[in-house]
Amino acid sequence: MRRPLFPETIADGLLADHQVEDLLTQLTPIQKRFLAGLGRGLTPLEAARRAGWQGEQADRIARAYIDGHPVVSRLAAHVLCLRELAALADDDAQPDSGGSIH
Repeated sequence: MRRPLFPETIADGLLADHQVEDLLTQLTPIQKRFLAGLGRGLTPLEAARRAGWQGEQADRIARAYIDGHPVVSRLAAHVLCLRELAALADDDAQPDSGGSIH
């Protein structure tokens, strides 16, 4: 059974540091490049293109990595949850607080 990309809560999608480290050792360089694209704010399709896939192949890879890959999907969910947390932090930042969250 596939793990859903977005768990019920953001905290459920986050991985412990040691889990991230273990999963990263299982990735190929192109998979790391895909995840780096997600971390930079790209959509899954844009991240697949950045990693080197083109056309329909990029679309298939993006869907496979987001929905069904035993390693990449878990890390992708983690990255996207971190992005969501960062977006929440940006929404909560006070203009006069210098960007820190209180």
